[in-house]
Amino acid sequence: MRTTWAKRLKICRRPGSHRPGTTPRAQLDLGDRDRAFENLSHAFDAAPQMARIHPTGREVLRVLASLHRRANPELTRHSRLSGIRL
Repeated sequence: MRTTWAKRLKICRRPGSHRPGTTPRAQLDLGDRDRAFENLSHAFDAAPQMARIHPTGREVLRVLASLHRRANPELTRHSRLSGIRL
């Protein structure tokens, strides 16, 4: 039985956090800290293991942590999960 491309694409769809640091990094470069943190949180919700070890995601997390300085409990939790000291 032959399958159509549409069926294959449905099965092989990638998760929302394929590159967990790309969008937050771009938003951070544009100065939009809140949206960068929101998208980074989305990456942690979708695939916490990948978001925790991805170099760009870790870099964004370090920058946001240094800017907020423990003011955000969720940011503190993500930093702790990633092994980043505040």
